[in-house]
Amino acid sequence: MWGLQPHCRAGARRSQGNPTPKLMKITYFKDTDTAFIQLLDKPVFETREISINVLIDVDEEGNLVSMTVENAKEKTGSLEFSYHGIARKTA
Repeated sequence: MWGLQPHCRAGARRSQGNPTPKLMKITYFKDTDTAFIQLLDKPVFETREISINVLIDVDEEGNLVSMTVENAKEKTGSLEFSYHGIARKTA
């Protein structure tokens, strides 16, 4: 169905070992204009189509493992992004 889904599935297969959910990875495939965001290093149980250009991968409990955005640069006009870590407030 999707030309880039093998990229997602390859990443999911690579993670089928000891899960280490400490590192979020963002990969951009320039040749296919696809952004892949991996949130957890866990096996993928199911891939769900959210819209024509967005797919999510979930684990057996339904937790979000990764997300694929097709036509990423075309749809957004840019692939520049920023990351802001916000410290947790303690009482």
